[in-house]
Amino acid sequence: MFTWIEYLRRQVLDLIAADEAFQQSCELLVSATGIAAPNAIQLLGELLVLPDDMRAKQWVVMAGLDPKAPPVQGW
Repeated sequence: MFTWIEYLRRQVLDLIAADEAFQQSCELLVSATGIAAPNAIQLLGELLVLPDDMRAKQWVVMAGLDPKAPPVQGW
C-alpha cells in the first residue's frame, strides 16, 4: 500500500536528484555510517538553512551537543 509518507519521501528525493548540490550533499550524508536516505532528508532540511559562515563549534552548540555551551544567542 502506498502511503502519503512514501509519496512525500519520493517527491523530496526527486527534488534532491534534480539539483546537483543537493544530490552531492545527500550522498555525503548517506555515506556516513548510520545515516540512510530518510535521515539525510531530515538533516538536509535542518543543515541547509544554517548560515554558510558558521564554525564547527557553532554547529555543535546549535545541535545541542555541547553541554558546556551557553544558550544559543544570535549568530
